[in-house]
Amino acid sequence: MTRPLRCTMALVVWLAMLASKLYFSRASYDHVVELTSDNFEPLVQQDPANGLWFIKLYAPWCGHCKALAPILDKVAPFMKGKMAFGKIDCTVEKALCKEKFQVKGYPTLKIYRDGAFFDYPGERHADAIITFGEKMSENPVQVVEDLDHAIDKIAKHSKDKIVFVAYDPDAPNDHTLETTLLSTQRLQVFSQVARIQQAFASFGYIPSNIGLTKLSQFGVENKVC
Repeated sequence: MTRPLRCTMALVVWLAMLASKLYFSRASYDHVVELTSDNFEPLVQQDPANGLWFIKLYAPWCGHCKALAPILDKVAPFMKGKMAFGKIDCTVEKALCKEKFQVKGYPTLKIYRDGAFFDYPGERHADAIITFGEKMSENPVQVVEDLDHAIDKIAKHSKDKIVFVAYDPDAPNDHTLETTLLSTQRLQVFSQVARIQQAFASFGYIPSNIGLTKLSQFGVENKVC
């Protein structure tokens, strides 16, 4: 009797783990999710299907919170698969708002990605939120064609209209951008910084096969650095 019992117990544990995995690996959301102290960690911090979150911490009586609500309801389905949206009622989830986020005013807007929370840096209208979500869902480093492209196409996505660019003559010129950024230590560090600071700045990569004339626009006079 002992062996079948052990097998049964093992099967139950396995099924429980499988059910837990299926529960936490959800599909992308097309609406604003009500977050609580019970579901916050599994939905926000343990779900690989939704790695980027826009979270509104609010109070029902707050006028600015009420004004933002229909905007997020409108944006959420548009950003499905790119950025998830959640809301926390701080009059109910007092401990979560006070202990985890130290909320001092409403609404407090937080972004979650890569295990970290930070303040949403943009404006609160729909276009700004969509632009922010689109940017955060892309590779944090964009290929730079020339100086005008860096200024007009890449820098415009940052609040201060500033773009940081990297050039490494040792990088291969026949690889994808993702592979190229892993090809040298300098580009690895640059891409890591870009990932962390993506919400606040723009980053570009100058291909190693760019012409010397275009390269000189960035103050580099020799391809061998």
